[in-house]
Amino acid sequence: MSWGRFLILVFTVMFTCAYSANVRAQSFRSIDQLPSMIDPADARVVVANVGTTALNISYLDETWHTIQIPPGQYATLASQDAGLSVLFNDGVEVKSVTLNSGTTYALYWNSGVNRWAIAPYDEVARRASGFRSR
Repeated sequence: MSWGRFLILVFTVMFTCAYSANVRAQSFRSIDQLPSMIDPADARVVVANVGTTALNISYLDETWHTIQIPPGQYATLASQDAGLSVLFNDGVEVKSVTLNSGTTYALYWNSGVNRWAIAPYDEVARRASGFRSR
């Protein structure tokens, strides 16, 4: 085998390895970073804390319960058909929201209004941030 063919083979292998590693990295940064966490027909709600500090939320399950979600972690909560009533402090006041069953939500810092917020995870993941490239 000539040196030219050998170098072409080496560069082809290097390119293939680099390309597959790049594809795996891009899929990790996709908007579906929590794959298969919840079945949409399930009577549960997932709340992921994508912030950098532990956050408390209260939810209604016959009585009010308060839980703390560490940064980068999530909580799976049972809900009713009508959804799950949740209270959280947005940094200024206590907010009340109803979360839909079978949905994954992100608890995140909304820098536009300088307050904590809860929104569907897919919606939050589509926004420009340091978590993923565009």
